[in-house]
Amino acid sequence: MSFSESKSKFDQKFSTKSILERSFCTVNGEFQDSIKIVDTKGLPNEEYYKWQFIYSLIDANLVSRDYIGTEIYFPKGNIGSTPIKIDAVVFSKTEWIDHYKKYQNDRDQDALNWLRKNAIFMIEFKRDGDNKKIEQIFNSQIKATIKESDCERVLGAYYDKGRLYLFKKIGNNIFRLDNSKNFPTSQRILEQYQLEITDPYFLIPNHDQLLKVNSKLSTIDVSSRYIEDLDVIFTMNDEGIKNSLSNILKGLDSVSLFNEEGYHILIQMLAIKIFDEKQAELHGSHLEFYIRNEEYNFRNLNEDSIQNFIDRINSIFLDAKKYYKNILGENRINWKNIRHVKVAADIAYHFQNYSFIRSRKSDLYQLVFYNFATKFKKEENAQFLTPIPIINFLVGLVNPGRREKVCDPCCGIGDFLSVSYVNSEGKLDDRNLYGFDNDYNMTVLAQLNMLLNGDGNAVIKYMPNKGSITQKLNSHY
Repeated sequence: MSFSESKSKFDQKFSTKSILERSFCTVNGEFQDSIKIVDTKGLPNEEYYKWQFIYSLIDANLVSRDYIGTEIYFPKGNIGSTPIKIDAVVFSKTEWIDHYKKYQNDRDQDALNWLRKNAIFMIEFKRDGDNKKIEQIFNSQIKATIKESDCERVLGAYYDKGRLYLFKKIGNNIFRLDNSKNFPTSQRILEQYQLEITDPYFLIPNHDQLLKVNSKLSTIDVSSRYIEDLDVIFTMNDEGIKNSLSNILKGLDSVSLFNEEGYHILIQMLAIKIFDEKQAELHGSHLEFYIRNEEYNFRNLNEDSIQNFIDRINSIFLDAKKYYKNILGENRINWKNIRHVKVAADIAYHFQNYSFIRSRKSDLYQLVFYNFATKFKKEENAQFLTPIPIINFLVGLVNPGRREKVCDPCCGIGDFLSVSYVNSEGKLDDRNLYGFDNDYNMTVLAQLNMLLNGDGNAVIKYMPNKGSITQKLNSHY
C-alpha cells in the first residue's frame, strides 16, 4: 500500500471523529490516550495532520512505529532555557526510547549525543495551508529542526495539510531532497529552494533508505518507473495536484497560451498520459510519459535533451492516435513552436508524478474539468455545465441496466455518460454509451472525460448539423 492510499484510509477512519483514542507511537516517550484531532469549529487541527502522516508512514510499511517518536525535546542554548520540541523524529534503532528516557530522567549527556547522532528523519507539522508563509516557516522552524540532528546526512519533512516538502542536510548545508528544486545561486529563499513546489508522496523514503541516505535517494530516475510508483489522487482537495494545476495555468499564461489553443495542448497531453498509463498497466512496462530535469530546463529547441523529450512524447502520440481518434485526430502540438513545447514540458513535469487511471475518478475529473472546461463553454450558445449532484440524481432515476444503451444527444463534456458509467461500477459497457454535440470542443472534452472514467470506447461524435435525436442516431448507424 502506498503512502497516499494509507492517507486516504486514515481519512476514511478518522475524518468524522473528534478524538484519537490512542497515539500510533510514543508522545514524549509515552503512548498517549484521548488526543483531540479537531479545533473549536470541528475542523481538523494540527494533531489531525500529524497523526495522518504518522499513520500513513506506518500503514504503508515505510517506517515501523518502534522507530518513531513524536514531541521529542532537545535542549536549546543555556542551561535552564526552554527546550526545542521536534514534532516527530525517526531514529536509526529501536533502542532510541531507552536513550531518550535516560536523558529525560538523568540528563545523561551520552544518551543525548546518541539521540542526536541517530536521528535520521526530522519532521515538522502545520495546519496553516498558506503557501505565502512557507518562506518564513522554512527560516524560523524547518531549518532549525533539521539541524538538531548531528548526522552528517539527515532528511527532513514539512507536512502542512497534505502539502509535503522534503529536505536533506549534508554537513551544515540544507537542500531540497529533489535536486531539480535546488537553485543555490538564487538570492531569494523562495527561489533557492523552489518552495512554491511541493513533493510527491512517493518520494518519502522507507527506513532502509533512510539508513543508507545515499545518492540514490536524491536522484529521481523517472525513466524506470512503473505505474505503481506514481501518487494516487483521492480527493479534489489534494494540495499536491491543486498546486500542479496552478503551476500549469501559470505556465500557459507566461507564454500567452491561456486560451483555447493552450487548452487543446493540455487536453492532448492528458490523453497521451492516460494512454501511456494504460499501456504500462496492461504490459507491466515502464512509463514513457516523463520529463528529465535537463529536458525540462531547455533553452532552445536545438538541444538534444528536449528533442529526446519531443521524440518520446510524439511516439506515444502516434500509438495513442489509433485509439483516441477524436482527441488526437489532429495534432494540436506544434513541436517546432517553442511556446507549445514549453507548455507540453510544463504539463509533463507537473503531472508525471500522478496516476490518473488509478485515482478516484469522481474527484479527478471534476478537478480537471471544472478548471478547464469552462474555457470552452459558450454561454451565448446556451452551453452550461450541469452540476454534478443534479447529474447523479437524474442518472439514479434512469438507472441504466447492464445491456442498455445510453445516449445523450447534447452531451457537452459528457458528464451524464461518465457518471452513468462510474455509478454502474463498470457494469455498463462504455461501447454502449453515445454522445453527440454540435460543438467540436465539447466532443473533445467528452472523449477525454470518458478516457478518465471509462475505457475510452464510448462513441462520441461531432454533429455540426441540427436535427432530431432520431436523425442523429440514424446518421451514426
